[in-house]
Amino acid sequence: MNNHVLVGNGINIQFGGNEYSNKSIIDRAINNIDIGNFPEEVYPKETKLYFEQLYKLSSKVFKGKLNHLAVTDIEKKELSEFISRYRFHKGKLRYYQIGFEDYFFLHHLFCNYHKINNPNKFYYQQQLRCFFIDSIFNSGKINSLYELYPDSLKSWFSQFSEVFTTNYDKNIELLTGIKVSYLHGAFHIISDIYDKDGFRNKLSDRPIDNYVIIEGYDHLYSTALTTYSGSLKEFSGTMNPSANKLIDKYVEEIDRNPKKLEEISRFKNEPSPLCYLYEAIILKLKDRTLKFEEDYPFEKLKTCSGTLTIIGLSPNNDSHLIDMINNNEGITKIIYYYFEEKEGQSIVQFFSNKEVELSDVTDFWNSIEALHLKCSGCRENLDSLYFSLKYPFSCNKIKERLKRTVS
Repeated sequence: MNNHVLVGNGINIQFGGNEYSNKSIIDRAINNIDIGNFPEEVYPKETKLYFEQLYKLSSKVFKGKLNHLAVTDIEKKELSEFISRYRFHKGKLRYYQIGFEDYFFLHHLFCNYHKINNPNKFYYQQQLRCFFIDSIFNSGKINSLYELYPDSLKSWFSQFSEVFTTNYDKNIELLTGIKVSYLHGAFHIISDIYDKDGFRNKLSDRPIDNYVIIEGYDHLYSTALTTYSGSLKEFSGTMNPSANKLIDKYVEEIDRNPKKLEEISRFKNEPSPLCYLYEAIILKLKDRTLKFEEDYPFEKLKTCSGTLTIIGLSPNNDSHLIDMINNNEGITKIIYYYFEEKEGQSIVQFFSNKEVELSDVTDFWNSIEALHLKCSGCRENLDSLYFSLKYPFSCNKIKERLKRTVS
């Protein structure tokens, strides 16, 4: 039987300590702007002020004063889930007690509240993305965590036929040499909109012409995907595969009946995205190798079979993955490592149609370290090791808009 594993941010917190906790990610993002350690050509210092405005809005959201801003059924569901995550907190929530991805939901409500529409709404979201992604990258330090991984963890990974991760870093790959499936993208994979020779930039609007590429900040142009909703992550991750299937379908129809080309010629005079769909079909007819990059391997997760081990993953903001796993009849058993017992019980409820085995993640890390110490004969670092248990654009175009918004 196939054996797979899905790894979340818990592994980074385990070996990177508080450096990769939610609080540290937010504090570092703020500090990067305070000390000038950020590429102002990509995201402006006003992003910090915008973040502060979002935090200020959160108290109204938790008190139910902005419920009217959730109009659609999806928005109402997301608002309810957002509030439920924090409803048992005693006292006023500090800024770092709100998950950094939940700030994207506050951004959505803020824009609805102040009637900020696209493109500004989209621009501000991308600035917020860079603000957090830059902090997670941590000047590249995050990709050296594998140096702290014990050999026993490398051996543990070797049992799996497929390794999935929601993390953007390359640590598991660097440790094991195993090819990893990055469900939410990775810092070392550049998004196709920045590939001047890619299919996307062969279309007449050429998005690459509108971006300023700053050397040394490749991670900000990467496929790293972050937002507040699992459904939005799935939508973003499946856009390119869906576009490829649609284009291939038209090309196949034209191959069978060339007159179909005349039928779709009307698209070229339509507004985007239909005019670009027409361009893409014409290009594909000339070069069958062209395709949009498919960087988010959701299909692999949807179709794998056997046992899936989940470690270091919280269901918050990633409901799409839970749904994919739940709907995958090929996965018959889930081994879930929980940090808190109630978290494990919620997983049992999520996967009521599968066999679920629960294990305490603290016990797991203890066993991994014990095996490592037994092999190495060294215990001197035990205490410190377990301390941790207790689309972008040239921002010059939007600085003034952001200043006006946060003033």
